[in-house]
Amino acid sequence: MILDVNKSYYLVDQHSGKGLSYEVYANYDYVREVNGNGTKIKFEDAGNASYRIKMTSSHWDNYTYFTRSGKSWIYLDTKENASTWHVSDTTSFFGISSNDAFCVYQAGQIDPHYWTYFEKGSKKWLVTDGTNEAKRFKFVEAE
Repeated sequence: MILDVNKSYYLVDQHSGKGLSYEVYANYDYVREVNGNGTKIKFEDAGNASYRIKMTSSHWDNYTYFTRSGKSWIYLDTKENASTWHVSDTTSFFGISSNDAFCVYQAGQIDPHYWTYFEKGSKKWLVTDGTNEAKRFKFVEAE
């Protein structure tokens, strides 16, 4: 899938219909599932069919890029520290045909680190330790 880097999108979970946004924890914004479409994001071409993903707002200036922590959590950090991500249709990896659902995984890894959730209480936090549990997202163009 080739995303238009000049457009903004919402990332909406295919099954729950909920989007992604951010919440403060331990002095960083961490990405989690929320009601509604969530926060707009933009994709930046990082070369080799990969992207840096930027949330269009956050609690701290310049800390807007999806970054994988050493413990697999997705938080917002600076562009210099940002992780790079691949976007794949679900047929390639899971044999599930869908024209509008995609998986996201970290670029440059031998074993792909797919996006999935860690549930704590009523909240679902975005993490990257999924393989068969990878979440599928719709990329909804924002106006």
